[in-house]
Amino acid sequence: MRTHGAEMRVKPRRPGLSARMRSPCRRQYASANAGHHVRSHVQIPLLHQAPPTPLLLHALDLIGCAVFAISGALAAGRKRLDLIGVVVLGLVTAVGGGTIRDVLLDRHPIFWLADPMYVLVIVASALATVAYARWRHPSAKALLYADAVGLAMFSITGAQIAERAGLPAVAGIVLGTVTGSAGGAVRDILSAEIPLVLRRGNLYATAAILGTSVYFVLRAADAPRPVATWLGMIVIAAVRLASIAFRLQLPVFALEGDGVPAPRDRTS
Repeated sequence: MRTHGAEMRVKPRRPGLSARMRSPCRRQYASANAGHHVRSHVQIPLLHQAPPTPLLLHALDLIGCAVFAISGALAAGRKRLDLIGVVVLGLVTAVGGGTIRDVLLDRHPIFWLADPMYVLVIVASALATVAYARWRHPSAKALLYADAVGLAMFSITGAQIAERAGLPAVAGIVLGTVTGSAGGAVRDILSAEIPLVLRRGNLYATAAILGTSVYFVLRAADAPRPVATWLGMIVIAAVRLASIAFRLQLPVFALEGDGVPAPRDRTS
């Protein structure tokens, strides 16, 4: 800066305390030393708090494993298997569908290998079913009722996992149906029975498809995830139980030995 031919150097002014206090970090430090009289605008996220939806998903998964383990134990009792057979059928029923789902999604490690709580719940549920059956004989349809509840829970949890993986709704419906029905199919095959998903007069996979479709429709309409979850499970359980109670079924396709369509069976 030149004034009347002379050069004048202006020394930069050192900012005062009020100017230095404008920094958020300094303001936070000063507020801490002043007894927190000044509220800091710096918010530190609470990393230890888990979001509620994964917790609900995990709880439903464990309950579904327990219910499917009960159905597997009941199937083992009908075949007069020993305790090892009871645990094996309970295990494959509970984790069969989820294992296939994780393999298709390339999720590693498999869910029940990563969390030992699944195996503990399955074994405890299967053995508790044996103890209960010795005290009180279960009804003939107890297996079907337990299977319906497990189908509802596992189908929706499978659909949610597919949704979180970023897959489209159609893929989510398929994976939800596989998650809910594949374990029961493996159980029936090991028990030398026709799988429920293939038996005539059983709206099994149909119930899973309808319920998971309701879930994705509600999610597309911006419905809260818990609401869509419970409504989807209610639809699956209601359709499956109605099929058991009222013998609801899809049209049957049958062929005679020479390939001619067989007459309709009106007795079923």
